[in-house]
Amino acid sequence: MEDGRTRDGADDRVLTATRTVAAALLVAVLVLAAIAYRISPGTGDFRVLVIPAALAGLVSPVIAYRLYSVLGARTSPDAALGVRCDAFQRVTVVALAVTAGAALFGIATYAMSSDLAAMTGVVTHVLLSGAIWPSRVRLESYLDSGPPWGEA
Repeated sequence: MEDGRTRDGADDRVLTATRTVAAALLVAVLVLAAIAYRISPGTGDFRVLVIPAALAGLVSPVIAYRLYSVLGARTSPDAALGVRCDAFQRVTVVALAVTAGAALFGIATYAMSSDLAAMTGVVTHVLLSGAIWPSRVRLESYLDSGPPWGEA
């Protein structure tokens, strides 16, 4: 027993909560993208937002990577189990929230301009969700050695 919780119990709670948030962010982006694609196309008056939306979609994984590394490095591998579990949950959700934000900006821009280039953030969010999906192996690795991308 460590930090008042058994490792398996803490792992299960953190893994379930983190997967729930990650899935909610992924499903929300995909559903909103489908709705934006399905509704009538925008007028095109908002094409000025397409390039910033596409750039946000391309840059957001880099920002997410940096936040994942920096926030993860702040937690010592020697910290209590609860602290490390909370850090895993925090860095995963923050990284996915960054790309989800860029994806939502792209979806809104697409709905107003009907230019598919604005949906770049949706693609990068789906890719990052798959890359850092909260699995048991990833959680165990994080708890044992910290963030997989090393210190920032």
